[in-house]
Amino acid sequence: MLTALLLYLLTQRSLGKQAGLLCAFLFLSYPSTIVVGRKPGYEALTLFLIVLSLWCYVRYREKPSGLRLIALFGAATAGCLSDWAAYLVPPALLALQFSHHRTASPNWRLLGGLILIPATVLAAFLYTIYLVDSNSVLDLIHQGLAYTGLFSSDGAVVANIKEARIQFTLPEYLFRLVKNLDSGFGLMTLLLTSIGAILIHHDRDTRDYALVLAFAAVFTMVVFWRSLYIHLHWLQLLAAPLALTSTVAIRTLIERTDSRTRARNNPGATFMLLAILLPLAIGMLYNVRALSGQQIRGLPTPLHESSDFLRLLGHKLHALTEPGDQVMTNLGIAASTNAASYELILPYYSRRVIEKAIATPDEVSERLIVPIEDGKTRYFLLGPLTAEKGVHSPLRDWLRAKSEPKTFFINSHRFELYQVRYVHAAHSPMLLRENALDIL
Repeated sequence: MLTALLLYLLTQRSLGKQAGLLCAFLFLSYPSTIVVGRKPGYEALTLFLIVLSLWCYVRYREKPSGLRLIALFGAATAGCLSDWAAYLVPPALLALQFSHHRTASPNWRLLGGLILIPATVLAAFLYTIYLVDSNSVLDLIHQGLAYTGLFSSDGAVVANIKEARIQFTLPEYLFRLVKNLDSGFGLMTLLLTSIGAILIHHDRDTRDYALVLAFAAVFTMVVFWRSLYIHLHWLQLLAAPLALTSTVAIRTLIERTDSRTRARNNPGATFMLLAILLPLAIGMLYNVRALSGQQIRGLPTPLHESSDFLRLLGHKLHALTEPGDQVMTNLGIAASTNAASYELILPYYSRRVIEKAIATPDEVSERLIVPIEDGKTRYFLLGPLTAEKGVHSPLRDWLRAKSEPKTFFINSHRFELYQVRYVHAAHSPMLLRENALDIL
């Protein structure tokens, strides 16, 4: 919403109030904004700080003051702290400054700040990483270079970097990129953007806004092109320049239609607006529904799962356990579930160590052999339990023989949380069976 407000203010300055409202409406109605904007992540925040930096720069150039300069530097710094794309905003603003104010005396405070901010933030970021783990600095560099495609997909450097190990042909890459653009914005939006890019040169201010926003987004995607192949949410950075250029196209088409039909008292402008927005809205609604079905699931596909399932389950585990406790679970075994749900998302919400896909008593015993820190506890999360599956499984019978579970429900699905204790190696079922086989 804040990004839409800033786009409205920017567009209003150069194209008027109605165009500002249209730009904000287009931005908010994009499937990418609707889906990615509510996702925990940095994309929406980074885009907001990019647009905020541009707005602060425009305000400072309009009426220079120390307070407005501090606001610009603060927005640019916060943007650099959020993600790499925001590092490109200061260079874009520097280019804008030089192109429009070459004859004026240099504004050394503005120029110096725009040069120093990305360099200082990057240096502080790398130094902080070095203090925590000096080897991580090299890992970070390798990761960035892997996203640019500079390492071979089968090399040792990229063994743990998924984006670098994926192989694809140029037609496959282009097809997927177009498919993702269609999913996030709709092909109608791309058509309007193409028209707007041609017509935007008539208004210098609007053109400058679009160039700054597009530069930060497009340059990032060109450099880290391999990552763009699998990360649909990266395209959210395009939402602002697409909304701005589409607004220019729609506004110009309506004005030209209106000027030709006004003399005949024919409401051509209204029909033109409907002819553009109706198919645009239909395509966006379809894509929103399609994207909403691509949620990261934690349960097997046939089972109902709301969008907040993992968050609710994580919060419940957080409430039932203590900091430092470890949680094992059978979740994540089925092929239809997403492994990242239990390796990244569930630990994020629960603030606990989660070990997934443990299906048998022997697998539990293997982990119980390893001593745990004094005062800490191991738990086993079993579920979801239904009348048809899981209620009489060997794993559940084994767990119930060890302790009484705490039962709770998430999205109407039943879960049981067992407290499991350290098992001496000599008493491990697996080892006892192996010893028996050796005797035989």
